[in-house]
Amino acid sequence: MSLPRPLVIGVTALLALGAAATGAAAQATPVDVTASANAGSRQFFVEDLAGAALTKLELGTSGQGQPFQTRVKDDNFTSTNARFTASAEMTNLYKTGPTGTLDYATKVASEKLSVDFAGVPTDVSGVSLGAVPRISYAGLLPKCNELSGLLAGTGSSLLSGTGGLLDLVLGPLGLSSAAAPLCNALGGATATSPVPVQTVDGVLVALSEKVIEPALGVAAQLPLGVTGSTESGNFAVPSFLGPGVKDPGKGGIATTRKLLAGTPNGSLDLDTLVSPLIDGLPLVPAIPGGTGALTSVSAVVAALRNSATPAVGTVGTTLAGLSALEQTKILGGLDPLAGTPVATLANTVLQRISGTYRSFPRLTADLSGAPTGTYTGTMTVTFVQN
Repeated sequence: MSLPRPLVIGVTALLALGAAATGAAAQATPVDVTASANAGSRQFFVEDLAGAALTKLELGTSGQGQPFQTRVKDDNFTSTNARFTASAEMTNLYKTGPTGTLDYATKVASEKLSVDFAGVPTDVSGVSLGAVPRISYAGLLPKCNELSGLLAGTGSSLLSGTGGLLDLVLGPLGLSSAAAPLCNALGGATATSPVPVQTVDGVLVALSEKVIEPALGVAAQLPLGVTGSTESGNFAVPSFLGPGVKDPGKGGIATTRKLLAGTPNGSLDLDTLVSPLIDGLPLVPAIPGGTGALTSVSAVVAALRNSATPAVGTVGTTLAGLSALEQTKILGGLDPLAGTPVATLANTVLQRISGTYRSFPRLTADLSGAPTGTYTGTMTVTFVQN
């Protein structure tokens, strides 16, 4: 997906070889650009260093460099693999008369304008992540003759009456239609019933910058890299937008300079970040709707139902017909297989990102040899996400 959106910035240069001349400055309207995908947002801004929307750069009588900033703000942005680029192109600066009339024959060529980045070119702050660990689990479901103890006090319809689990413990006759599939799937009253390895989404884990930086080093392990994403240089070929649209000499493909770019970090080690935060948690909560577990009861039941192993699928289907408390008790009794934990971290998926990314360009003009007067042009900054 490509979302190009231009932001037009007027640029004025005032040349004085004697008394300073004055003239009309280019007028421009700032445009905030937002790209949204499902929940969350990504917004792009071009601003002065104080954070106000940038509409004009005054280069003065010497063309000295004027700094500004580009800023991208992610707020729970869910398109975590989307990259972005902010780039600039520049018109010539045309001599401007007192009434705003442009003299296309008298100009400062775009090749005499350039951008560079003084000091630290980029900055990242306020990074936080939302990650979903993939949980692999396997184990032994409680034996059928243990379920009466597990389910005591849950109000289970399987415990009382003809065909209930208590009847099943005493003898196999008269099984109810609800009890029979579950106990048959478990292998009988005393048999162990291993659950093959299933994989399920864990609960969302929030990772703040305070967690990321000590563990991995925030610069190397950001979800979105911006280091080395800027490009200094002049504008060898002008743009012919704005005041250049009526330039009789217009033509060619405008030179662009990259002001900021963000590239997803494919080597981000989310498992290392998430593992200490979920270590020792049980597979499911101790009570229905509870927290402090790796995943939810409903997710485990769904995974069992979708198992490729028919007997496990039967268990999942039968569990789906029980109450939330009954499901919680049964799945909370899942015992580890010999020498292995019930649940392990399989692979963590980055689900959403937040953070602010900035660059600090500076626009400079070489005004040597230009006749006295006021010169006006337009820099266009375009934001593209794909």
